[in-house]
Amino acid sequence: MADNDRLTVKQKSGVESLLTSPTIRDAARATGTSERTFYRWMADPVFTAELNTRRRILMDAAVNALRIHIAAAVQALADLLHAEHEGVRRAAAKDLIELAFKASERTEILDRIQALERKLL
Repeated sequence: MADNDRLTVKQKSGVESLLTSPTIRDAARATGTSERTFYRWMADPVFTAELNTRRRILMDAAVNALRIHIAAAVQALADLLHAEHEGVRRAAAKDLIELAFKASERTEILDRIQALERKLL
């Protein structure tokens, strides 16, 4: 975030506002800046780099918060495999199978990407 020193105070406020506003129009209003100015800022690589960095930080924090509950969520689905209602058992089984396949697929894709990256380096 060293490049953010090149942003004006208003641009830094704009980054914050974009992170908490549903639209650019709302972000512009919140900072007392025109939408046109926001679009001009978003064409600036330093501004967009700072915005993307801040978004990644927020997403990483959200993902970490979700990770805390993954084991409990999987256990809750697994517990539903023993429910009385057949439809509930079937839905839980389907969800568990789909999640397992997706996780396996993602792991395989990441492994393949890493292997390609090693070949390129």
